Amino acid sequence: MSVDLSLIIPNECRSVKDKEHARQYFEASMERIAKYFHGTKEQFITDVEIIEEADEEGCFEITYGFEVPLLNISVYMHSGYWDIWPVSRYSQYFYPYYEDRFGKPRIWARNYCFNALLAFGRKDGWICDEYHS
Repeated sequence: MSVDLSLIIPNECRSVKDKEHARQYFEASMERIAKYFHGTKEQFITDVEIIEEADEEGCFEITYGFEVPLLNISVYMHSGYWDIWPVSRYSQYFYPYYEDRFGKPRIWARNYCFNALLAFGRKDGWICDEYHS
């Protein structure tokens, strides 16, 4: 059994509960990624979601997320960090090549992570498995 790969990248949003600042930072980050690819947000960002959930005690949780199909990643913003999920297994980060279930070659998961770091304008990040992210 294999576990999923996760990439943690620091961000400047210290609290997602500060809705105005978090929303501005979220939008600016999507624009920065699109600018990295020399395009628009509509060309490179899909499945943008901002979900507010309240529990029975009145506390609320906000989820900010989007996908970047070109990098094959799902992105979630948390207070102080981005939680990025490449469509790869943790073990695939260490192997340069593998074939999917249809026999088609897949590139190194390390490339997805490195390109995600560059798109987010960062040089530092942490690789985790799904249980430790």
